[in-house]
Amino acid sequence: MAGYGWCGRGVAARARGTGADVVVTEVDPVRALDAELDGVRVLPVHRAAAEADLVVTTTGNRDVVTVEHVRRMEDGAILASSGHFDLEIAVDDLTRTAVRRRFVRENCAEHTLPEGHRVLLLAEGRLPGQAAAEAHPAEVVDMTFATQALAVRYLVENAGELDPAVHPVPKEIEDEVARAELAAYDVTTGELTPRQREYLASWRIGT
Repeated sequence: MAGYGWCGRGVAARARGTGADVVVTEVDPVRALDAELDGVRVLPVHRAAAEADLVVTTTGNRDVVTVEHVRRMEDGAILASSGHFDLEIAVDDLTRTAVRRRFVRENCAEHTLPEGHRVLLLAEGRLPGQAAAEAHPAEVVDMTFATQALAVRYLVENAGELDPAVHPVPKEIEDEVARAELAAYDVTTGELTPRQREYLASWRIGT
């Protein structure tokens, strides 16, 4: 698992749920620590590649997996990018280096390197969920679009008070969307008591 941001955590959690032995590669020390404290091994890419059967990138950067990394992988390892266009895996370099390329099935190309080493590249290095499947499920898209719509309304209503800048989505909007989604799942949450709210807003009580 290359990258342990929100996308990487989700993929890693799903993989661990299926019984996979997940290894994370990360350059951000805080995210690397998050992975370690979540019980996931953290290694540099070149070391993790040597024991990888499946590599998923979710970094938002380019050249995360290079041909040199691919050469260290198990024969028949699978490569997929779920982070950023078709640049996270060095697809062009892999294609130039391979002595043979064939589709073993739709959206799955086997690349054979000069030494006979093979890797399977999914969706030509693009996001498999969008390029080779049905994209985001409705349960994700409805929250995304609802948040975007409410954020646009917020910008229109508050345009005169906002400086030109990138503004985070207000927590009130995120809470509104989350409550609506929870209601759709028939999930009920707890609520703070007035005394609890007072305590959380105070610095006078406690150590």
